[in-house]
Formats: sequence, structure tokens, C-alpha cells
Amino acid sequence: MIVEKDIDESKVYTLDWSNELGNDTIEETDFDVGSELKLMNQWHSNTETNVLLEGGAAGNIYPVAAQVSTVAGRVLEKVLFVQVIKK
Repeated sequence: MIVEKDIDESKVYTLDWSNELGNDTIEETDFDVGSELKLMNQWHSNTETNVLLEGGAAGNIYPVAAQVSTVAGRVLEKVLFVQVIKK
């Protein structure tokens, strides 16, 4: 999935894991955003993960890797691609 973020904004992105989880729930979450994007905060509910991002260079697309550990001991991963634009 590719999403847009303006170079000057702080933006929250939410990933829904309910299809992958079934009856399981998220216990921990971790995001890897690389070096140019700034991870300002991350949090989760039982079925969703959230990341607050800032920065980046206009014209670049950054992979943001999300990993969750579940109560049942599973590890799940997704990648979100953030395209930074200048409005």
C-alpha cells in the first residue's frame, strides 16, 4: 500500500491487522522507518497499529516496516510505503 505525506506535516498511519489476527490480539508492535523519516510515536490496540511520522524528502518513497507480536506468540509483518510530496 502506498500513502502520501506532505513534507511539512506530521501524520498518523493506521494498519488494521484484524484479518490476519482472527481471534488473536496484538501484544507488542514495532515500526522501522529508516533514516530520513522520523518516527515520533507508535501505539496499538487489540487489532490495529498506529505510527506518527514526520520528515522525509519530497519525491521519495519510504518503506515503513511494521511488525506485531501477538498474545498467541505469532509474529506478523506488513510494509507501508510512504510517498513524500510538497503541496
